[in-house]
Amino acid sequence: MINKDQIRIINSEYWKSFGAQLIEFLELSVNIKILDVGTGSGACLIPASKKILPDGEIIGIDNWRDAIKRVKANLKAENIQNARIIKMDGSQMKFSDDSFDVVISGFVGYGSIFDFEKFKLKPNVKNSMIKEIYRVLKPGGRAGFSTWQEQEDLRIIKKIVGDDTIHPGYTTENQKGFRMLLEHAGFQNENISTHTLEYHRFYDSIEEWAEQHHWLIKRFKLRPLHSYDHLFEPYFSESTGKFDFRKSVIYIITKKELRY
Repeated sequence: MINKDQIRIINSEYWKSFGAQLIEFLELSVNIKILDVGTGSGACLIPASKKILPDGEIIGIDNWRDAIKRVKANLKAENIQNARIIKMDGSQMKFSDDSFDVVISGFVGYGSIFDFEKFKLKPNVKNSMIKEIYRVLKPGGRAGFSTWQEQEDLRIIKKIVGDDTIHPGYTTENQKGFRMLLEHAGFQNENISTHTLEYHRFYDSIEEWAEQHHWLIKRFKLRPLHSYDHLFEPYFSESTGKFDFRKSVIYIITKKELRY
C-alpha cells in the first residue's frame, strides 16, 4: 500500500495510476466475477482482470461507443481474455439481482445529481446508478469507487474564463457527500471506508499545459497566450523549474451487508 504521506507524481497517463490504486484498495481475490461500471478506456478493468486469474470474469459496461471501441483495442493490446465489454446504461442495468462479487466504478461523477456543498440530492433527480450497483452486488460483496476532490490544473480554467460556476470536465466531490450517496442507495455507513490521496502533475511550460488540455481550450474558446502568466505563476516551483498542480482523488470502498 502506498504511504499516504508520500508525494505521488503522475504524468499524462494518470488514469492508469488511479485505476491500479483503486484495485489495490479492493484487494481482489482470484476466480471472482466483477462488474466495471463506466469502464472508459479500461483503467480499472485491465488491472482487475489480471488480479482475478485464472478463472475470474470481468464485464465492463459503458454507454459511449467511443469508449467501448477504445477499451476493446486496449484489451487486445494487453492480450486479456477474461474480460468483455457491453454497451449499457449504468443507471438501468440488465443484470439480475446479486450477480457480482465486486463492482467497480471509477470517475463517473455525481455532481449532476448531488449537491456536494449543500449535501443533498438535487431536485427531481434519482440516485439510480449507485442503487443499481447495490442491487447487482451479491450480499457480502464489495464495491469500489473513485472520484475527483480537486484538479488544480483544470481549476485554472475558471480563472481564465472568469466564471467560477463552470465545470471544466469534472465536478468536485467530497467524502461526506459520497457517503451520503452510498447510504441513500442502501449501503451502511459502518461498511464504508474512504481514502483521499494527493498527486502532483508537472508541466514544463504553459504551452505543454495547453497541449494536454486542448479539448478544454477549444470548448471554452481560450488562447493559451502568455497573458495568462500571472494565473500560472502561483503554481510555478522554483525547485523543479516546472508548474506543479495538485490532483486529489477520493477512493471509496464499501460492501453490501449479508442477509441472514
